[in-house]
Amino acid sequence: MLVRDCLSHERAEDAARAVEGAVREAEYDGFNLLLADENAAVLLEWDGQLAVRNLQPGVHVVVNVGADGDYRIPQVRAEAAEGQANNADKLREAMQVEPGEGVDSWLDRAGETIADHDYGVCVHGDGFGTRSSSLVTLGESSRYEFADGPPCKTDYRAVEGQI
Repeated sequence: MLVRDCLSHERAEDAARAVEGAVREAEYDGFNLLLADENAAVLLEWDGQLAVRNLQPGVHVVVNVGADGDYRIPQVRAEAAEGQANNADKLREAMQVEPGEGVDSWLDRAGETIADHDYGVCVHGDGFGTRSSSLVTLGESSRYEFADGPPCKTDYRAVEGQI
């Protein structure tokens, strides 16, 4: 419901303010929610307290325990969480835009990299695992591609319409 409510706002910053109000009024399980438009990219992290980060232009990797080297390692399953954080750092480094690389080639490379189990972000477990994956570029060549399943088994497809 929170995601649906965010989609009713035209601007990422307005949606972020709505989330701030929602977590004051209701109880939520932990989440990481990325809101982005042509003017702002905001990461909201909830674990009983709300952390709000404005993301600067560039490549960002958001996983269950945080993003971009700033992670919240829980005491429960700490070893798995630390592994996820390390894998996210490796992935972010591998996904940096190469000189002269265009959006199409970056999206292709990013999708292949995420699906590569050596990076450890496409996870398969007993009763849990990667359910879907998104690739988003904003700017002159805004694109949103979505894999409705684990990216090692499911192709990314362009999502048509406004990003």
